[in-house]
Parts: sequence; structure tokens; C-alpha cells
Amino acid sequence: MSGPLLQLMRRKIEAEGPIRFDEWWQTCLYHPGHGYYATRVPIGADFVTAPEISQVFGELLGLALVQCWLDQGGPRPARLAEIGPGKGTLMADAWRALAVVPDARDALAPVALVEISAALRSFQANRLRGLPVEWHDALEQVAADRPLYLIANELFDALPIRQLVHLSGHWFERRVGISGSGHLGLVLETRPSPLGQIMPDCPNGAIHEISPAREAMATAIGRRLAACGGAALLIDYGDAYEGPTGDTVQAVRGQRKVHDPFDLPGEIDLTSRVDFAPLIRAFAATGCRTAGPVPQGEFLGRLGIELRTEALARGLDEDRASDLWSRTRRLVDPNRMGRTFKVLGVAAPGQALPPGLVDETGPADQGEAEAHR
Repeated sequence: MSGPLLQLMRRKIEAEGPIRFDEWWQTCLYHPGHGYYATRVPIGADFVTAPEISQVFGELLGLALVQCWLDQGGPRPARLAEIGPGKGTLMADAWRALAVVPDARDALAPVALVEISAALRSFQANRLRGLPVEWHDALEQVAADRPLYLIANELFDALPIRQLVHLSGHWFERRVGISGSGHLGLVLETRPSPLGQIMPDCPNGAIHEISPAREAMATAIGRRLAACGGAALLIDYGDAYEGPTGDTVQAVRGQRKVHDPFDLPGEIDLTSRVDFAPLIRAFAATGCRTAGPVPQGEFLGRLGIELRTEALARGLDEDRASDLWSRTRRLVDPNRMGRTFKVLGVAAPGQALPPGLVDETGPADQGEAEAHR
């Protein structure tokens, strides 16, 4: 039985022809009435994020940002914020950790949450009851009246992408159309894409993903930091690619991969690996400093995840302590989340970067070196 979003897409394609891949993605996830994020609370049902695995994740991110706030002179007032706050778990853990720094909560309140899903806002309101929280539909709606200390975990991997295929010396863009059997699926444009003029020369059949939406988000964050001060920690699934990315799209439903997602719009989660290199260039264009990306496991290790886990485990019985350590290992193990996920730090021009991103014996600013390769 076809859902309302599938019927809507079919009618549009029949009337106008194949739609661009990023338009299909945007509709699947963010359609206001039938999109995946508009109609459900998927975290825990279809996928699990790091904050839901262990409280230590959010605590360490909160402490890293408050240390950055101190390193930048402790400006008052300032604002703690999160884009895509999920169930509110990360912010709840981060806010609790801020209590160890005198007056930090007073200085960084109210907390700004950027969230478009009414279902998730309701969940967050319950999780964060008693906290000074304000909700916004977009970063641009957050008042630009003070320095911003921002967290975004698994934000960029859910933003729409475009895909291009290199064939016979030209790049052709993928679209979503209707096949001969009547199902939705990928088709190629018949003419080479103008984007090919800025694409690298690659082997025949190579696939490359680009995301103007991700670059626009990075630019918006960078401009805000450049104008008002502050810093950001961005954690996501990906790498800094030097060549074609390949087809990295994953569709998930019920914590299982969906191999043919095109007839299930609004019913599946979509992600793709983030190419950090264009994001770093976007931040550099705003004048911001960057550090990383570094593997999540290394980042959390530098922030003291083992010491924090050990401290929490002291008050637990053997089974609960074992479970806590198992969750920590899941976050840091290179064969699990420890290397797959990366952390990028961003700071306003001339201001201190968040801790945990640069080895003290290494270069002062890895991000700027990366941006100018």
C-alpha cells in the first residue's frame, strides 16, 4: 500500500519529469506533513545515537564547550545551543555537567534548541523540563546578541545531497524517476551537468556526492560565530575526502538497512557520509578557525572519557558497571563508533578552539592547514 508521500512524488514526477536527488531527500525527511522527521521520534526505533548510548558523551561535550567559553574569556551573556537535539538527551547531560563550573549556567542561559519537528520538540520538552530552553525553527531565528557555543551531533549526515556519475569524460547528475516497472528509482540526466566543470578527473563510473545544503549550514554557523563570537563542536559520520566519495547513502528502518528506499518516502531514515573538506572551506571563507576532523574515540579519550567512566562505575554493582564500560567502549572503539564518527571544532576568528581536538605536540591549528591544501 503506497503512502501519501509516495503518491505525491509520483504525481510530481509524472507531471514534471524526474526530480533531483536532493529534492527527493528533502521531501522524504522534511516534508512538513508526511516527512520522516515530521511524523515520528525515530531515535531508538530506527537508529541509536551516541548520547543515547552513554551519558558520558553529552557530559564531555558540555564540559568541552564550557572550557572553550572560559578560554575565550568567559563572555557574559553567552548562549549554549544545539541544532538537531534529538530526544534532548545530549543537552540534558551537557547542562548537568555545566554545574561543576561556577556561574556557567547563568552565563550560558537560555539554551537555544533548533528543531523543526513538533514530535521531537514535545519529547525534548519532557526530557528538559525545568531547564531554561527556547525552541527555534532555524539558526537564523536565534538572536544574534551574544557569543554562541554550539553542539550539532549527526546533523550534517541527514542534510540533502546530490550525486553525480563520471561517464565517458563527463559528469551526469542522478535524479529520481519512474522506471518501466512503475517503481521509483535512479535515472541519469541525458546531458552532462554544468557542475562537471569544477569536478575532478576521475575513472569511468566514479560517483561523487556534493551537498550545497551542508555547505550552506556551515556558512550560516560560521557567519554567526564570526559576527558574535563563540565556538562549535560538530560530530558526524564521515571523512575529509580527497577524491570521489562514492555512493555513501544509507537507508534505515527498524535499525536495519533498506536496500531499495525509493518506494518508502517518509518511512525511512536517510544518511550519507559527510565530506568534511567542503565544510572546512566554508568555515574558512567566513574567517573562522577549525580543528579536525579527528576520530570520535581520540577526541573523547583526550577529554578523559575513561576517568569519567571509572568515576561513575565506582557507585554501581558489577553488572551495571560492566554495562557502563561496554557503552564507553562502543563510543571509542575504532572498529565501532570511535573511528567512523569524526569531530570538527570551529571557533570565531582569533578565538580559542574547543579542547580535545589538537594534540598538544601537534600543529596549532590543523583545520586551517587542511583548508589550504
